[in-house]
Amino acid sequence: MGFMDKLKNAASSVSEKAGQMVKEAEQKAAQKKAENEAMQAEKTAKVEAMRDEAVSKINSIGTGGGIVDSLSEKELLDFTKSFAEKLFISACTASSSHIVIYPYITEKQIKKIHNSFKFDESMDKPIIHIRTEDKQEILFTKNKLFFRVVLPEDKNVSAVGEVNASAVNDFRFVETEEGYSFQCDTVELISFKLNKKYKQDFITLNNYFDRIKNKQFEITEQEIHDMIKEKVGEKIYGMFSKYYADDDELAIFFAWGADSYSANDFVICTTNQVIILDRELGGMTMNAKQLYYDDITAVEIIQNSNSGSLTADLINSAITAALDVCDLNISAAGASIRINNLYKNEAERIAAIYHQKRKELKTKSAAPTIVQAAAPVASDPLEQLEKLSKLKDAGIISAEEFEKKKADLLAKL
Repeated sequence: MGFMDKLKNAASSVSEKAGQMVKEAEQKAAQKKAENEAMQAEKTAKVEAMRDEAVSKINSIGTGGGIVDSLSEKELLDFTKSFAEKLFISACTASSSHIVIYPYITEKQIKKIHNSFKFDESMDKPIIHIRTEDKQEILFTKNKLFFRVVLPEDKNVSAVGEVNASAVNDFRFVETEEGYSFQCDTVELISFKLNKKYKQDFITLNNYFDRIKNKQFEITEQEIHDMIKEKVGEKIYGMFSKYYADDDELAIFFAWGADSYSANDFVICTTNQVIILDRELGGMTMNAKQLYYDDITAVEIIQNSNSGSLTADLINSAITAALDVCDLNISAAGASIRINNLYKNEAERIAAIYHQKRKELKTKSAAPTIVQAAAPVASDPLEQLEKLSKLKDAGIISAEEFEKKKADLLAKL
């Protein structure tokens, strides 16, 4: 066999081996793909079984007449708006909140919600959306509760489910040894690991559900005060409560600022005043400004052109997407105080409270002063007796009438 023939044979052998290796690699890849698909199908089946079990349990407990059934959509949305303004925004650490709530849900956020849950917004308006750090989600509408549950061992595997709102009589966030649990009529829908960032969210939402369940739609200043105190904690509350002018003064709004770690000021509205606490030098309160409502002449919201300098974490947080960052300018007694880096809805709420309190002060000062007439002083019985005698002598009253009146007057002596 010549050299060229040997070379051809060697090349043919190499080609056959290469082909065999490629074939074996393809077989292994196909086998690996099949194994992965089988594993993925097993995981999907597992998480779907979790979802189906939760839905089945909730439906078996539900007796109809859910907590929102007696409300029209307008009534529910009106209450949610009031709740958001008075209790949710106040003392909300926006950079760590996992909630967006009507009416502060943007079109951009609604599009993202639609990517998770398919629903007809004309029939079901998003009211509250929650997204946990492990990609689980809950969406409340008037008619439905939508949810996404993830597989504990693989957070990339999830299943979407829904429950009719009329099947649920109670919603509740519960702290457990392992973390937190969201429950419908005591049935756990989703669970997630312990994280202190969730505390404010759960305080807020449990209060919201309790109010709907108990038909407690009027929100008093005392209730706002109590919620603020619970959210901020005793340490922060003590920083500003020492500036109260009256024993019965209440906090009715609290703003951390756009970023609770770098903003310079806390802003607190009370029933009497606006308190601004300077938090420079490592967060220590070094300065306090107190502006009473009757001294404030104007409140101006100024769009902050530097809002793009906020950290990526802030920009990507759930609630920040719904809010613009602005400054607030308060004029009082010829001076002007500018508060930097508030969320727009915080600034709007402070302005609304100022206008409300100014209106109350004007109404109070314009109310007519009612002077109660003094009770007539009874005449002296002897003087009356003398007048009666003259009336008898003049023939105006009879002797019998005189004697009767005389007896009454003598009895008073």
